[in-house]
Amino acid sequence: MFRSLLTTIILAVILACNPSMHKAVETPDQSSQTSVSDEVKVTAKPNRLPVDPGVRIGTLENGLTYYVREHHKPENRIEMRLVVNAGSILEDEDQRGLAHFLEHMAFNGTKHFEKQALIDYLESIGMQFGSDINAYTSFEETVYMLQVPTDDAQKLDSAFKILGDWANGILLESNEIEKERGVVLEEWRLGRGAQGRIQDKQFPLMYQGSKFAERLPIGLPEVIEHAPQEAFERFYRDWYRPDLMAVVVVGDLEVSEMETRIKTYFDGIRGPETPRKRPVFDVPDHEGTLFSAETDPELTRSLVQILYKKDVEPFQSEADLPKSFVRMLYSMILNERLQERAKESDPPFLMAYSGFSGMARTKGAFAQAAIVNEGQFQRGIEALLHEAERVKRFGFTQSELDRARSVYLRNLENRVIEQDKLPSASLVSRYVSHFLSPETSPIIADTVMLEYAKSLLPNIELADLQAVTADTMTDDNRIILMSGPEKEGLAMPTEAEVNAWIKETAKGELTAYKDDQLDAPLIPKIGEPGKVVSEEQLDKGITLWTLENGVRVFLKPTDFYNDDISFSSYSPGGFSLVPDEELLHARIANEITEKSGFGAFSQIQLEKKLAGKLAHAYPYIGNLFEGISGSCSGKDLETLFQLIHLKLTAPKWDETAFSSMKTQKREWLRNRLANPSTVFYDQMNELYYDNHPRTQSMTLEDVDRLDPEKALAYFKDRFADCGDFTFVFVGNLELEVIRPLVETYLGSLPAVGRDESWKDTGVRPVKGVHDLTVYKGLEDKCSVNIRFAGELEWTTNEVLAAQSLSKVLRIRLREILREDKGGVYGVSVGTSVMRWPQGRFNSYIAFGCSPENADDLIQAAFDEIMRIQAEGVDETVLEKVRESFIRQREVAVKENNFWLNTISTYDKFGLDLARLDRFEERVKGIDVEMIQSAAKRFFDFENRMKAKLLPEKMKPADQE
Repeated sequence: MFRSLLTTIILAVILACNPSMHKAVETPDQSSQTSVSDEVKVTAKPNRLPVDPGVRIGTLENGLTYYVREHHKPENRIEMRLVVNAGSILEDEDQRGLAHFLEHMAFNGTKHFEKQALIDYLESIGMQFGSDINAYTSFEETVYMLQVPTDDAQKLDSAFKILGDWANGILLESNEIEKERGVVLEEWRLGRGAQGRIQDKQFPLMYQGSKFAERLPIGLPEVIEHAPQEAFERFYRDWYRPDLMAVVVVGDLEVSEMETRIKTYFDGIRGPETPRKRPVFDVPDHEGTLFSAETDPELTRSLVQILYKKDVEPFQSEADLPKSFVRMLYSMILNERLQERAKESDPPFLMAYSGFSGMARTKGAFAQAAIVNEGQFQRGIEALLHEAERVKRFGFTQSELDRARSVYLRNLENRVIEQDKLPSASLVSRYVSHFLSPETSPIIADTVMLEYAKSLLPNIELADLQAVTADTMTDDNRIILMSGPEKEGLAMPTEAEVNAWIKETAKGELTAYKDDQLDAPLIPKIGEPGKVVSEEQLDKGITLWTLENGVRVFLKPTDFYNDDISFSSYSPGGFSLVPDEELLHARIANEITEKSGFGAFSQIQLEKKLAGKLAHAYPYIGNLFEGISGSCSGKDLETLFQLIHLKLTAPKWDETAFSSMKTQKREWLRNRLANPSTVFYDQMNELYYDNHPRTQSMTLEDVDRLDPEKALAYFKDRFADCGDFTFVFVGNLELEVIRPLVETYLGSLPAVGRDESWKDTGVRPVKGVHDLTVYKGLEDKCSVNIRFAGELEWTTNEVLAAQSLSKVLRIRLREILREDKGGVYGVSVGTSVMRWPQGRFNSYIAFGCSPENADDLIQAAFDEIMRIQAEGVDETVLEKVRESFIRQREVAVKENNFWLNTISTYDKFGLDLARLDRFEERVKGIDVEMIQSAAKRFFDFENRMKAKLLPEKMKPADQE
């Protein structure tokens, strides 16, 4: 696996415009945790940030660094990392791509685990390739990741043995290298497409004058195909050495024991007698502006990025904190303004982001990026620059600064409260960063960071933030990157035009920003509370209340987190109750109300009202059910209930929000069919569902038909009668505290006594055998998607059989298509079983490959399924499946979401919660007969669709 900076920047735009995708707050240091009950005092040596005492850091005699921490989330698990301070930037010319290729070879034969024995062993103890076992290679590092159980000393020793083998025991056998070439080429092939072609053109400009420009981790196909064994061995010998490595171990094990094991398995590793110097690579400064405007016929979006290169500043002392806080607050507030611009009736961009990011260890960038309306680069660029210029001239408002401080402090306080309940993996990532960049990634406890924040944030003034723009946005070291669809009549701006826009922006007229806040209660008046009229104590510590208005409430107190309460709800109906001709408006009902706001508040005003609170509630309407779900901290429990009541009872539509939504939908849809995958899946769904109106995608014509009043009316109708709603609350809750809130805010929800349920709308997969080939796209690659469907009587045994078969096939098809044939990078396979609106199953197999290999790989997959149907499956595979179920359940039952989903599912389907106690017994009953029988039911070759997406150049002449 490899990482791309351009993809990271684009993702940052999306994240910045979708705050709900964020959960944890990021602090400037990415620090670790200590006990929240500790008495915290900042007593570091003068001017030096204190190291978190919770982590033990050491160095072996051979130079290897280690980080060890005891942490109990999840229980009986340990997160392990081997960090190698070497990536593609260190490759010789004949090794381009071998840093990443070598990462693959670490799973294909080591000193103690020949060929595929390493993956076989880890799967045998319940770990899954991809989620528990993985690795990545970037420009400057390679990181191997492993999660293993700690309840068995032998398994723990084997895990350390694996890490030791990766460090000093990868075999690099020639026959295994030859087999893996195809897998790496397929990973390269998956990355090809419009964005890959744009990246090929723009990366050399971004990294002009540096080695980064020619060392993308995925490498060159010709090197991947033909590099000799000696080139692999040379890279491994030169750069996999103790002084460039760290071992990070965090988990449910005593620190001294982990430290002892590290010394046992790594102390004997020796590096070369005359090691190559590990150089530090820089991205040089440049005068003026570097410019690139690229098009591609398969691009569906127009993107602009403006980067201002900056040297990375050290972050090690207390003196570095204020500037870091200033930059953080500056980005928070500026992005809030950009999000507001995206919500205008005629927005200048669809999404936008500004913030500080990294380019290399010694070079960072202040990045401005926006997805703009087609043909409107000028508006998008000017809007980005205007908002920065507005700050430069007028600064921010005091209310914006106060709000940003409140948001940051509250999130940091919450993280301190949850410090012992954070997953071990989140701690591991901080230690990895510290090893790779110690000058910029100190290890400081969140409790200490909170004290620093409380002390320093009040001293940050508006003038401090106002100065950031002038210090950051300069005429030199600027890079402007634009990309857009290649189509007739659409021209990209020239460099001269963009420079003129920039000059005009700097001297154009601007007015100061006005902070649109509404100081009003969320709910001005609440109806008459409804009392709990019945109470039942159920299995697993679950309580069920029924209110006077008919609302049912399940409650399960847990201690999985210290300050988290999550909830979901459901009511039968959903889209199924809407006629086909009105489905369009029903599907946008939730979106238009969310964008318009609720009650007296616009969406922007509501977000500002909730700043500094950890409470979220999101209404939804699905095919068969509607409801609302979300979460909160205990401190904000009443706010959560107010939001639930507000959003269910006071929706509205706003003309500005509706106009903005239509503009954005037009832009998302305008070029969607330029993407080959979109065309492929559209045609596949048309065939699979016989062009049923409920399975069709929205079109530009549909956008013009949207009627907000119809959408709002549908939303109101779905939530007009809450008497059939069921709520489930799970988390750190106390029944006596939550009861008056339930009675006040849920007990007063409207109930009119409608007797309704969902309807069967007749959506069914077609029967029979169907083949589809779509010719679309420039790249020499093929996408394969095979589907099987049929009717069955839903039972919990069928669900277990489907899940078990899916696990079996993921193992076997990975082994056959990837490991044996080297024809794919990955295979997706699975079976889902549905009870409503009709008992059915859907099975699928999907993968990408070279066009010339597609038919052979499809047949190989079919052959394996038919072999399982005829002969069953080997017991060793079944044991992997059983162990995987048990290990996954061990972790899942300690998560609030597991109980939310379980309680909801068991209630909807009328199941007995006591079944949960028989889970391990049922899993141990998975046998050859179950899998063989399931394979026959769920992969009926008389009812299947086989679809292939091939490049356009392969289209037969008679189909032109």
